[in-house]
Amino acid sequence: MEISRKTFIGILVAITVIKIVFAFIFPIKNDEAYYVLWAQHLSSGYYDHPPMIAWLLHLMSYVSGAIAWYRMLAIGAGLVGVWVVYRFALFFSTEERARFAATLFVLSPLYILLFLISNDAPLLIFSSLGVLLYYLALEKERRLYALGSGALLGAAFLSKYLVAPLGIALAIYSLVRSPRKRWPYFALAVLAGSGAFYSLPHFTGFVGERCRCDTAGGGRLWIRPKCARKKPGNGNIQENFYRDSCRDHGHQDCFCLHLPDQE
Repeated sequence: MEISRKTFIGILVAITVIKIVFAFIFPIKNDEAYYVLWAQHLSSGYYDHPPMIAWLLHLMSYVSGAIAWYRMLAIGAGLVGVWVVYRFALFFSTEERARFAATLFVLSPLYILLFLISNDAPLLIFSSLGVLLYYLALEKERRLYALGSGALLGAAFLSKYLVAPLGIALAIYSLVRSPRKRWPYFALAVLAGSGAFYSLPHFTGFVGERCRCDTAGGGRLWIRPKCARKKPGNGNIQENFYRDSCRDHGHQDCFCLHLPDQE
């Protein structure tokens, strides 16, 4: 099926505008508050995830601290994904069919629902661009592209550790087709992305718990977020949470998250 450029742009703009509207009207969610608090207290690792989402939100905070602004990261990630799908499809088909493939992605739940603050946003950005650049490195035999793809995939690893199987898939792809020719490029990519593994010692595991926090007025935004019980040896984590009245079966060592007034 072929889709005209006008139709494709119309669908893309319409759905993206709807997502932007949702970004402004949807109340903040538990996980979003979790990530925003990380951004206010930078660290090399956190309880549930690697630190990339916190680093990016911290950079965005120099422009604005509004939740809707932070959500633009997810909306931008979706647009990057659309472009990568389109570029990949162009390698194997016509421009009309590439637009059709990109349109299918725009109409997918992954694109439509990606407007909340999530570590999936940087994961999508870095992993999709990294794979695209690695493919170009192999096809055009550009070692610089291989280094760039490794750096991007390393950033994807710092976004979500579950991206690791993607590296295994790229290794298999490089082994199956012309291994002697392609393995040097894979080695360069691994070399460029190996710095991301530094975050593994800082990964403290899934020790988060759910608890309920008291609500309060005074113009402040209070939520019912994740709480984390103290774990010996994680001083960096303990310093990153606000202590408040938190009820979780009588635990006295539970931290609750709260945010300042919305802008």
